[in-house]
Amino acid sequence: MSHKTHKKPCRFCHHWYTPDPRVGDRQRACQRPECQKARKAKSQARWLAINPDYFVKYRIRQRNKGDTPDPPRVPAPLLRVPWAELQDEIAGKATDIVAQITKVLISVAKDEMRHYHQEIIDELRKVLPVAEKDETPAMASSPSRDGTGRYPPPTYRPPP
Repeated sequence: MSHKTHKKPCRFCHHWYTPDPRVGDRQRACQRPECQKARKAKSQARWLAINPDYFVKYRIRQRNKGDTPDPPRVPAPLLRVPWAELQDEIAGKATDIVAQITKVLISVAKDEMRHYHQEIIDELRKVLPVAEKDETPAMASSPSRDGTGRYPPPTYRPPP
């Protein structure tokens, strides 16, 4: 059985290519290494979006087997926690649970701070006068000699 495949544009580089007859119409990328790399990255991102907790569950499964993987990946504030010592003192499973709960707490705290920060900015906009375009607030409120609200240009004085 012979399948005749027609040329089609690559989804990534947009150059025309002839699909591999074994793949046929399902092929979306040409054989260039950069296009294959982009295709694989897109596929992995799609898989990870569908399975966001896979690696957390994988670590827990490894702990159940008795293997000891690396300490958990955590955001910057938690890098100060001595994870290796924690794993020695408490079961590895508990370390993973603590790390996951802490990540969630940090995420919630950041969201709350972002919301609070926006509220402060909105309140300040109500209270403070808005400066003219290209003027700093100090320039808009400071007195000037010529009455325009701008400082006069400096005058040149030769050294004595």
